[in-house]
Amino acid sequence: MVACALLCRSPVPIDLIIPSPKRRPSPDGFQQLYPYYAGFPESFVHSLLTSSLVTPGALIYDPWNGSGTTTAVASRLGFPAVGFDLNPAMVIVAKARLLPASEGPSLGPLARAIVKRARALRFWISSDDPLSVWFKPKTAFAIRSIERSCSELLIDPSPEWKVEELSSIAASFYTSLFSISRGMASAFRTANPTWMRLPKNKQERAEVCREEIEARFIEAVGRSRIAAGRGNPFQHVACEVSTNDATSATPSQAVDCVLTSPPYCTRIDYTAGTRIEHALVAPLVTVNADELRRRMIGTTMVPKQPIPPRDEWGKNCKRFLDAVYDHPSKASKGYYHVTHLDYFDKMFRSITKLSSVLKSKGKAIIVVQDSYYKDVHNDLPAIITEMADACDLHLDGRADFLSLTCMSRVNSRAAAHDTRKGSTESVLVFVKD
Repeated sequence: MVACALLCRSPVPIDLIIPSPKRRPSPDGFQQLYPYYAGFPESFVHSLLTSSLVTPGALIYDPWNGSGTTTAVASRLGFPAVGFDLNPAMVIVAKARLLPASEGPSLGPLARAIVKRARALRFWISSDDPLSVWFKPKTAFAIRSIERSCSELLIDPSPEWKVEELSSIAASFYTSLFSISRGMASAFRTANPTWMRLPKNKQERAEVCREEIEARFIEAVGRSRIAAGRGNPFQHVACEVSTNDATSATPSQAVDCVLTSPPYCTRIDYTAGTRIEHALVAPLVTVNADELRRRMIGTTMVPKQPIPPRDEWGKNCKRFLDAVYDHPSKASKGYYHVTHLDYFDKMFRSITKLSSVLKSKGKAIIVVQDSYYKDVHNDLPAIITEMADACDLHLDGRADFLSLTCMSRVNSRAAAHDTRKGSTESVLVFVKD
């Protein structure tokens, strides 16, 4: 029977336990190092990967890997896995989570060597260094010195270098830098947990002394070591994490199980949410923020080309799009209708790709959440179910959970429609024909 589910619309296999996909107030070890709003807890992935859904040695795939929960837990359980994400910053974070426990003891000495080398570096930090947007010159210089030291000691970038080549050890140090930089810029956090505003002027930029930055960095690396120290060190298997677009790319081989949570239709700008991370890795990876935002599922940007709705999206999707178009509120017929078309077009193309790489009788476990446009209910679980059915993925089970941490409750500025009572987060289990 289903465990922990508050609602259950469809039967699930009798021996399958589906825990809540929402994180608990006490985060896991890595979540303490790098808090990430989206995604599910490690316990959720662990429960499903050790259930009757997944056979030993199965290849696991997450097309929206985010901070890498699926790939990290799969690796610790001995499953090979593939994780895609469009955001290079999240690929770095996900690679850091793949650090084997056996490498943990080397992090402390390396951190001290990185700091020592950073102190000896002599260079001018440019006024247009992206870190200067957030931090005053001396603070930006101290952060960039540590980043440059990490690069010189741990990376050998060539003109063709890609973020996928970053080792888990190097990724751990960069993720530690992400963590402390976000902490030092905490004054720019807003009611929206995914958004950090820009400083209003140069005087408002954050300022922290070099000694404090170094101490925070070494402490964060220590938390990274603790996070890596869990699980059987001999059970880890290599997993592939890369920057790829789920709407157009698939793994190089067929997969046995998909375990993922795509971006919800709640207008979260994940690109803007990782501005500081992009500033940190600017010497290594060029990120065109506007282009990345445009490619994201759930983007707030209007698509360049018109998108016609498709019958394969299903009746629930058509009903919702019609209601948005006919809504009397401002911009419903234009901006909001068009951006929702973009969302559903990308979701359907992603599900088509996902299905194409899933083996026959393979399982796809997809976590989604309903939402509202004004007072119009967006029943995303029902829409995804109809899209999946059109792609030869048929619903085998569903467990629903009341979520009290939906965006409209977290963000005090959100309109108080029915979502303020909570949203329904659904775990959908599909089987491939």
